[in-house]
Amino acid sequence: GGRGGTIFEHGRAPRAYAAAEPPGPVVDSYGCGDSFAAGIAVGLARALSLDDAVALGATIGAACTTWRGGIGPRP
Repeated sequence: GGRGGTIFEHGRAPRAYAAAEPPGPVVDSYGCGDSFAAGIAVGLARALSLDDAVALGATIGAACTTWRGGIGPRP
């Protein structure tokens, strides 16, 4: 969300992550949580650390706010 959040990881202390700045005007938040989760999954699949994967998810989730609906612009 717009305030960031907390990462809980087994065996480590909870830690905060920052919200990402949307790359344009916020239009709609529909599907942004799914985009956040997908960004984390992609980051982990690419062997990023959990912190970096969450940062990627936050960036993708923030970008999702700049279009209407759950499916973004297509090339």
